[in-house]
Amino acid sequence: MAEDIDEECVVVAAALAAAVAATHDGRHRRESSTAVWSTRTCPWDSVRGDVLFCGWYRRYLRCTFANFKTIVGRIEAKWTDINLPLGSNAVFDIETRVGVTLFYLTHEGSYQVASSFFGASKAQAIAHVDQVSCVMIKYTFLVD
Repeated sequence: MAEDIDEECVVVAAALAAAVAATHDGRHRRESSTAVWSTRTCPWDSVRGDVLFCGWYRRYLRCTFANFKTIVGRIEAKWTDINLPLGSNAVFDIETRVGVTLFYLTHEGSYQVASSFFGASKAQAIAHVDQVSCVMIKYTFLVD
C-alpha cells in the first residue's frame, strides 16, 4: 500500500509540474501578431527600367543602361530559337533573366546571391543563367 501511495504521489507531482509549466510559460497570453502581411522586395524592383539608376547598372551589371537594353533586345529576338516562349504565367521576364545572368557572370558570388538580388530562388537563377547563356553562346552577337 505504501508503494501505491508513492507512485500516486509521483504521478500527481508530475501532473502538477506539467500544469504549472503550461500555465506560466506565457502561452495563454499571446500577443497579437505584428506582421499582418509581408512583401517581397529586392533592389531590381526599384531600379528596373529607370534610366536614373544608370550608376546601379554600371555597378551591379557592369554595363550602362543603354547597353543592358541592347543586350536584352538581342536576346529577346533570338529567345524562341533556343528556348520555349515564356508562358503567360511566367513570373520573370527575359529582362530579369538577363539581369540575373549578367549579375552572376560579373560577380564572384553564388547563384544564391544573384537570385536574392533579383527576388528569385536559387533554382530559378540556375535555370535563368542556363537559358540566357545558351542564347548568348549560340549567337555571339553581343559585339557588333
